[in-house]
Amino acid sequence: MFALKRALAALLGVVALSWGLNWIGTPLYHDGSDSYPVWVALNWLAAPATLVMLAVNVARKLSLKGERADGPVTRVYLETNLAFCASITLALWYYWNWFGVMFPDTESDAVGLIHLGFWPFICPLMVLTATFTARYLWRTASEENGE
Repeated sequence: MFALKRALAALLGVVALSWGLNWIGTPLYHDGSDSYPVWVALNWLAAPATLVMLAVNVARKLSLKGERADGPVTRVYLETNLAFCASITLALWYYWNWFGVMFPDTESDAVGLIHLGFWPFICPLMVLTATFTARYLWRTASEENGE
């Protein structure tokens, strides 16, 4: 389990870093055309990473079963619930937008414009959620390994 957690943490770290750098760098290299080949490649990397984040954070949420029965709100409780909500929101927004980009002929132009308006929310949420989920996986892998 140690190696799997570390590999998934590395995948999420690569996604967070590549999305963050490309988000900042796109205006510097993009030629103004309608095609974004770097984003197309990054989306294929982010699609499984989004599912990993969702699975990890749902499992974290389920592990809290009965933790907050009139007890204090702990840091773990808050982190787990924020990551859970962020993962669900990210998955819904990301896949809705990504499928809209992949199949643009299935929607009207108005819906296509709505998709464009969501990417500024998706990208920072992807970077933050991937970073914190990767950090969690790396930390728990270390704890399991006795480091």
